[in-house]
Amino acid sequence: MGNARPGFGADADASPKAGAAINHMPGFQPDIPALFLPKRYGRDEIVTLDSDEERHARALRLRAGDPLLLLDGNGSRTDAVVERIDRRSVAVRIGESVLDGAEGRTYIVLGIGILSDRARFEWLVEKAVELGVREIQPLVTARSEGRIQTERTRRIAIAALKQSQRSFLPAILEPLPFAQMVGSLSRFGHSYICHETASPSDSLVRFLCDSAVPPSLAILIGPEGGFSSEEACNAQQAGAIVASLGEARLRAETAALVALSLAASLSDARPRNAG
Repeated sequence: MGNARPGFGADADASPKAGAAINHMPGFQPDIPALFLPKRYGRDEIVTLDSDEERHARALRLRAGDPLLLLDGNGSRTDAVVERIDRRSVAVRIGESVLDGAEGRTYIVLGIGILSDRARFEWLVEKAVELGVREIQPLVTARSEGRIQTERTRRIAIAALKQSQRSFLPAILEPLPFAQMVGSLSRFGHSYICHETASPSDSLVRFLCDSAVPPSLAILIGPEGGFSSEEACNAQQAGAIVASLGEARLRAETAALVALSLAASLSDARPRNAG
């Protein structure tokens, strides 16, 4: 997990290599497997896969000449072919790279109270990757319990990146006290805290539909038991909109999935407000 937050849609090493094309989210390629290669290489370079991706390539029963999609998790999507696969290693030949231009999509950040059930948090991480979330910020709240397993969570996120063929691997940040998250809400174009005290008429979907799509957006979801009334009040005073997800009582990970799905769908469907 990282400590630093990348800039919205402008990660430090996101500039394409010479000759790389820039495009909006290229289409899913169901017949071509994806592997994770965090470093970028030039066309026609031969690269030996690390142990994790080598195991994945062998599990896929790849053979020399088979096409691949290489994802670096930072916007680059590279065509490649298997150059060599033997007992000792798997090597690929780098082809054309495309940089996924994220300028038209909102930079979505999920702030989620730490869940006591690790499996439920990991399931949520997987779904957040699939939906294109750019940061996942675990929050230490009045009712949060449990802890985050760093390397395991990252492996789950990488597997979801490859399965969904998303271009960006979200930053999974170190747990942060809720008060510090509230203090940073001004950096977002819009921020929403989902809480049971909100009227059903103050629905998240209404707020999202009634406003222009912002460059960045934070969604705050409480842990089991939700946010306390004081936490919701503090977030509101810091500029967050208190929003409802409907009358049904949702588990924390379900609430997060509903909220993220709404935000991601509207971001994809509507032009973003450049301001």
